[in-house]
Amino acid sequence: SNSDATVVAVDVTGAGNAMIHRTVMTEGTASMTDMDEIIVPAGKTVSLRPGEMHVMAMQLDPSLEVGGETEATVIFANGDKASFPVLIRSAGDPGS
Repeated sequence: SNSDATVVAVDVTGAGNAMIHRTVMTEGTASMTDMDEIIVPAGKTVSLRPGEMHVMAMQLDPSLEVGGETEATVIFANGDKASFPVLIRSAGDPGS
């Protein structure tokens, strides 16, 4: 868009809840921190990747299996939403 967008939440179909996390390194140790929002600069994209900024889905429905797909919906500060398919990965999967 022509203006910045702010992602404030993510919903994952089949998950009790989902959180946006960022992996940070402190003195050689990786840890995750919650993110309240993601700012997407006007005309740009933001990527989510395992081991970096990512969505962690919890309280999963047993029908969701690693290697399968589900749907994620990002919710913007202005109330807009965007949904898309996502690959289900296990915690610690470095992805590609």
